[in-house]
Amino acid sequence: MATLLETTRSGRRAVLGALAGLAAFGRGLPVRARSPRSVRFAFFGTGAEVRAYQQLAAAFEAAHPDITVELVGLDSGDASLRLDTLMTSPDRPWLQRGGPYQSWLWRELASPTAPDVFVLSYQRFPAYAARGILEPLDPYLRASTALDANDLYPDALDAFRATDIADDGLGAIPLNASSLVVYYNSDLFAQRGVSVPTDGWSWEEFATAAEALTFNRDRDGQIGVHGLAIEPRLSRSAAFVWGAGGDLIDDPVQPTRLTLDTPEAQEGLRWFAELGPAGRNVTPTSLEARQVNDLARFAAGRAAMFVHTRRVVPVLREAKNLNWDVAPLPVGATPANVLHTDGLCLLAGARDKEAAWSFIEFAVGSVGQAVLAATGRTVPSLRSIAESDAFLRGTSLPLQFGGEPLGLLPKRGRVFLDNVAVSRRLPAMSTLPAVEGMFDRAFKQAFYVDADVPTATATIARDIQGVLGDRLTVPSYLFREGMTEIEE
Repeated sequence: MATLLETTRSGRRAVLGALAGLAAFGRGLPVRARSPRSVRFAFFGTGAEVRAYQQLAAAFEAAHPDITVELVGLDSGDASLRLDTLMTSPDRPWLQRGGPYQSWLWRELASPTAPDVFVLSYQRFPAYAARGILEPLDPYLRASTALDANDLYPDALDAFRATDIADDGLGAIPLNASSLVVYYNSDLFAQRGVSVPTDGWSWEEFATAAEALTFNRDRDGQIGVHGLAIEPRLSRSAAFVWGAGGDLIDDPVQPTRLTLDTPEAQEGLRWFAELGPAGRNVTPTSLEARQVNDLARFAAGRAAMFVHTRRVVPVLREAKNLNWDVAPLPVGATPANVLHTDGLCLLAGARDKEAAWSFIEFAVGSVGQAVLAATGRTVPSLRSIAESDAFLRGTSLPLQFGGEPLGLLPKRGRVFLDNVAVSRRLPAMSTLPAVEGMFDRAFKQAFYVDADVPTATATIARDIQGVLGDRLTVPSYLFREGMTEIEE
C-alpha cells in the first residue's frame, strides 16, 4: 500500500503532467475549424464554474482535436451564491436564459437538441434514472484504459447507481466528492479572543464559540456580527440527525416513512434548531437571511462562521480583506457529514456516444480533475488529484517560494478529504426534492420562530404522506417557482 507521501508525490506528478500544456490555452489562440464530431455538454453553475468548464473544454479539445465541445450553461437558480452570478454575455453566447437548470434539462432531454453529456447531483439522479434515458456506464468504465473505478472515491461512485439502470446500475461518473465544512473568519476569532476551531470540537464548543462571536459591532443596539450563518435545510440538518445517532428514513432502498420522531433524531434536530433566533440567537433572523444571503454576510465580515460546501471557495478567494479558513463540522455522539457530489451522465440517445464518453473519461481523469481542482470549486473524485497540491494548496508550483509555502486558501483543505470517511448520502429516491421542500418549510418554523421540533417533525411526517415511496413519471416539483440545483 502506498504511503500518504507517495500518494501525494504521485498526485503532484500527475497534476504537473496534466497542466503542462495548459499554458497554450488563452485569448491568443486562433479559432480553429469546427470538427465534424461534437459533444453537447450541459451544466449548471456560477461564474467560477463557467470558467472551470471552459478550461476543461479547452483542455479536452486540445487533447482531442477531432472533437468539438458545445457548452450549454445555465444558472443553478441558487440565490445563496449571488456573489458570483452566471449571466449571459456576448462573448459567451452558449449561456442560456430560461429558468433554473433542472426544469430546463428535464424538458430539453426530450428535444432534438438534447445534450449528450450533462451534470446531475446525486440528489436529482434517481428521477432521471427512472425515466430510462441514461446510458449504463459500467461497461464503459470496465473497458476504459484511462479510468479505473478503484481510483475514485467509492461512496461518490456508488451515489450514481440505480436499479432502473442496466448492468450494475451505474448512470453517472462523479466529478467531485464534497461535504460540509465550517468556514471561519480568523480575524473575528482573534478579535473576540476565541480559539480557532480544532478537529473533533464538540457541538457545545461550537455553540459557545458562536455565542461569543455574536455581538453589536456598530454600537446601535443591534447585532452587527452573527456567530454563525447556516441554512435550516435538510441537507444541513441531516448531519446533526446522524451525528446524534438518528436516521432520516426507515429503509434506504424502499423508504415508507421518516424516522425523525426517534429520540436520537429529535436530539439532533433540537440542537440544530436551538442555534437559531428562537434559541441561542447566534444566526440571522429569517428576514435578515432573505435580505443578505449567508455567503455575502460572511464575505462582508458580518458572520464569523458559515456552513457550506466546497462550492463557495472560488468566491471567497476573490473576497477582499477577508482572512478565512475551514474547519470540520462539530462532533456529536458520532462524526457525521453529508455527501455532496455531481456526476456526468451520458444520454442514451447521444449522437456520438464514443466522443461523449471520451469527454467524460477526460473530465474525470487526471488532466480534467487537475483543471477543475485548480479553480478551487471541486473536491476531486479522483483520489490521486485530491491528494495533490492542485487541490490541497490550490497550486502545483514548488512548495517553497521566497522561503514561505505558496498556496491559496483554505490552508486546511485536507478537512474535505477527512470528511469523506464520515460522509453519508441523502436517501436515494426520485421524490427526494419534494421531501426536502416539505422538510425545509416546516423546520424553518422551529429554527426561526419557536424551537418546537416535535411539532415541526409531526408536520413534516403529515405533509410527506404518500410521497416517500412514489415514483413520479413527470416530477412536477422540478418546475415549481424558485427551484434550484441542490448539489453544492
